Amino acid sequence: MQRRKFITAFVTLVLSMSFIQPITYAYGYDGTPPATYDLYAEGLVTPAKSQLPWSSCWAFGALSSIESNMIKKGLADSSIDLSERYLIWYATDPVDKETAAKQPSALLHPDKHSQEGEGEYMVEEGDPSQRFALGQYDWVVTSALSSGLSLQSENAYPYRNRAGDVDKGRDANGKPYSLATEDGDWTLEGSRENDGVYRLVESSLIPGTSNFSTNDETNEVTFNGYREDTIDEVKHALMDKGAVTLNYAADASEPNQKEDFLTFNYTHWAQYRSEPHAADHAVSIIGWDDSFPKENFANDSGELPQKDGAWKVKNSWGRKNADSYNTSSWGVDGEGWFYLSYYDKGIESFQTYSLEKIEGTPADIMQYDFIGMNNFGFVPIIYDGVSGISELVGTVPRVGNVFEAPYNLEINEVSIASHINDSETEISIYALKDKASDPEDGILVYSGIAKSKYAGYQLHKLTEPVRFAKGATFSIVESVKGTYEDKPVYELPIEIGYTEEYLKSQEQDAQSDEEEEEKLPDAVYKTVVNPGESYTYLDKWVDNTRLSDEEDFKEEGITYGNNLIKAFVKPTDEEIPNYLESAKHKKRVGFALVFIPFFIGFTVYNKRKSNRKKEDQTSQK
Repeated sequence: MQRRKFITAFVTLVLSMSFIQPITYAYGYDGTPPATYDLYAEGLVTPAKSQLPWSSCWAFGALSSIESNMIKKGLADSSIDLSERYLIWYATDPVDKETAAKQPSALLHPDKHSQEGEGEYMVEEGDPSQRFALGQYDWVVTSALSSGLSLQSENAYPYRNRAGDVDKGRDANGKPYSLATEDGDWTLEGSRENDGVYRLVESSLIPGTSNFSTNDETNEVTFNGYREDTIDEVKHALMDKGAVTLNYAADASEPNQKEDFLTFNYTHWAQYRSEPHAADHAVSIIGWDDSFPKENFANDSGELPQKDGAWKVKNSWGRKNADSYNTSSWGVDGEGWFYLSYYDKGIESFQTYSLEKIEGTPADIMQYDFIGMNNFGFVPIIYDGVSGISELVGTVPRVGNVFEAPYNLEINEVSIASHINDSETEISIYALKDKASDPEDGILVYSGIAKSKYAGYQLHKLTEPVRFAKGATFSIVESVKGTYEDKPVYELPIEIGYTEEYLKSQEQDAQSDEEEEEKLPDAVYKTVVNPGESYTYLDKWVDNTRLSDEEDFKEEGITYGNNLIKAFVKPTDEEIPNYLESAKHKKRVGFALVFIPFFIGFTVYNKRKSNRKKEDQTSQK
């Protein structure tokens, strides 16, 4: 997993700033965790596989957790084997014409709301298979699955080139291996699929036990202590969700390399890093052992962890006696797993996934965001100005997406995305007027609150369905709030990309300076946003197509895409309210309720006055 220059600062912000509050367990299991736990022994995890020859640990770590979650939920048995090759290819594949045309958000006006071309592009064009060499983050998986990408089997899309070539031999220790070869064509044809069987309902990022910060200018890493409570939180997650993805600093870049005896003890297959280091590898935690002796971590650094205890970690560097392209004896008993000290100073973050089986007709996803959370492209706004964005006293920053119903539909769920821990998202749905000027130019028909312990993605189920007729325009507005040093923080979930001119200048710099080339991102994101789709509110509503013109958002080379808001909808035969007409009617009724009593009173008063006048005239006679 190679780190990317343009997201390092934000990753550091999210993982090192004091968004983290004292632990209140976010997972269903709330008992005292046992001293040892092993998902293998419980039959709740799949065997280790090999990511070689590519830098694709992120896909293996994520699918290991997803497979375990599906087994634990009874959605699959322990024989499940999902395809990393399929995930890697389509999670990083820009939106093609066919995929764009099928989106419900574009059905009525495909010329106005096409997201074709949005996605990830390599900085330098070349062999398309090299896409498998790109390092990624867990958010790539979250963004792909939340956008509707399906999970496919290893049998259908094996982790090999099209010819199925396998490299066989013996490693430096004389042990046999049989691994996929880098040569040949690894690409896949056709558009991404959504088979409508399973869907992602939650993905959360838990800050690592090692609390450190990185200076963006000097790359110096500072250790700020351990988050002891996080150890129990991850244990709870393991017992509730299954295997948990881990991002940490590995001892080597491939199996049996043994390049770093300062961190690894190969006698006990145990790692302890005594100096802080940014993550460069993704794996999955499959259990723990509180009594694993700290002495077993002895290595050439001469340093030992402060206490006993270790995670049991499943790697993606193969195992003995595996299938024809996964054999590479590594880890405890050659089974592909190892011990990692609770107190390793390279543990950066943990990621959980939760899926569910779709019952009945799957919901359509109305969405404009396909980059999603991939590049940590979120803009946090902090009232004291720490973020560099001007102070916004007395306003509530928020984002909104406008959609047009492609058929008579009902909304049952909307998505929530945030990089803020302990967030609270206010959700509002509006029926918009004709030619509405902004996402709030209409009638409020739903409001709700969603809370989340950790940064990530989740579905918010509406307390009751909201229905719209074909052709009606509606909006979903979200305000994401958290705290930082007891001050309110608002986060704007907006896609971020780069201009073509900026990319070309980067490529030219790379060609003229080899040292600079190493600092460049391997790939960048291109945003596609059309007028009338997404809006952002600071002190006024601004169409996201014009966001770069706003003073607070001006930055060289940066482009802004759509907001990360999705509506999950289904066709409906139920009666659909005319919200706007109902509002007019209520307004008329309200006016009548005020005017009629006044009119009656005024009439009675005049009648009485007239009668008194007649009585006076009669008496005078």
